[in-house]
Amino acid sequence: MRIKEKLQYNKQQDCCVGQAGVPLAGGSSSGVVLANSLLCFIITGLSLSYKIPVGHFLTKGLTGNQLYELVIFVIKKK
Repeated sequence: MRIKEKLQYNKQQDCCVGQAGVPLAGGSSSGVVLANSLLCFIITGLSLSYKIPVGHFLTKGLTGNQLYELVIFVIKKK
């Protein structure tokens, strides 16, 4: 899902929201990288009609390898 590139302060959690936060991105980048996409992993039922969100990540320009590592990470975590 596409989102606006925007950094916003969350008073309740006392932090800024909107940075690309993929833990497997590799390498250090100088400055703040604003996310422009939301990647959400959802488990759906085969015989029953249900959907369960199991993880979401704010991203900006994922490579195929990063996406693969995120899928494996979510499968192993859940």
